[in-house]
Amino acid sequence: MLETSMTNDLSLASPSSLAPPQRSGPLVERDLITAQIKKLSQEFTRDDPNFRKALVDLLRQTLAQGHQEARSRLEAQGRGLDCTSWLSELEDDLIRIIRV
Repeated sequence: MLETSMTNDLSLASPSSLAPPQRSGPLVERDLITAQIKKLSQEFTRDDPNFRKALVDLLRQTLAQGHQEARSRLEAQGRGLDCTSWLSELEDDLIRIIRV
């Protein structure tokens, strides 16, 4: 019978891999996105289907740009934990923007 042992030895992890995520600034410019949404709300009424389509398009484009920026940072720095933090912040920012 084969025995396996499971250990949770954090001493094997390097100190830098346990460091908190580095802050490199936001992946997208919240003020710019907010201004673009404000402009859309001036062009359309909020119940206009064209407003919704334009807003969804803007948010999709913003999300894609944020993902690309996160990928670039990941490739440059090689820190996956930081990347997940940046993506989480991106999604949080978009939710905050929508709720305004």
